[in-house]
Amino acid sequence: AKNSETMKKIYSETSEKLNKTFGEYIFKFMNISSEEDPYYLWNTTNMYYIGDTFIADYTDGRDMELIRNTSINMEDFYINSLNLSSLETYFGYFGNPLEITAYLQMSPVFRSIFNYMDMRINLDKKGEGDKIISKSPRFVMVAGHDTTLAANDLFLKEEFGVEYEHAVYCSSQIYELWKNEKNGKYFIKYLVNQKLKEEFDYEEFKRKVSHKIYNENEIIEICDGIKNKNKKNDKIFQILFY
Repeated sequence: AKNSETMKKIYSETSEKLNKTFGEYIFKFMNISSEEDPYYLWNTTNMYYIGDTFIADYTDGRDMELIRNTSINMEDFYINSLNLSSLETYFGYFGNPLEITAYLQMSPVFRSIFNYMDMRINLDKKGEGDKIISKSPRFVMVAGHDTTLAANDLFLKEEFGVEYEHAVYCSSQIYELWKNEKNGKYFIKYLVNQKLKEEFDYEEFKRKVSHKIYNENEIIEICDGIKNKNKKNDKIFQILFY
């Protein structure tokens, strides 16, 4: 995705803007000059790491005196850092528009979600909804990177029209399984940063998602196909099943 002409153009335009807007400030607090390394800020990876670190420090409320002393507009730099982070996490990994990689990344995640929820539904139907066994927990937490959250956002937008919110520092996405006591139907509450974003009928959601995600053999076949097109590299894709 990063090597596509579309992404190269976007990265180039972003780098140019950031250089013109923040280049002098960044070099100042880094205590180097543009003459020493004139192309440093044209490297989007460098800019991404600077912005990523800034987002974490800014959100944690650190004073960052070195940066403030450059007279930089901290709020403006924060917004631009978020924009760069959004470019990297949402489109740098998955392409613009949405590429198959988002589906590959979300396939094992959704299989895991449905597996846990089905076990809870089975216990509920047996009248043992409060029973907790090792294979049927009431709560599961997975820690991941912003790219995982971005893949989930892009998947939901593509398949269900859910508008994504940029996964800012310390974001969370929650899938909760609920039961409507009046009609006995199960439904999902989807929360972003603890705020309700969408509700889905469980069976309908599961049916639609299941038609779109890949099983393990399909993922292996797809990745082998990609690998054959990139014979210069060995491991070009890794996915964790959990």
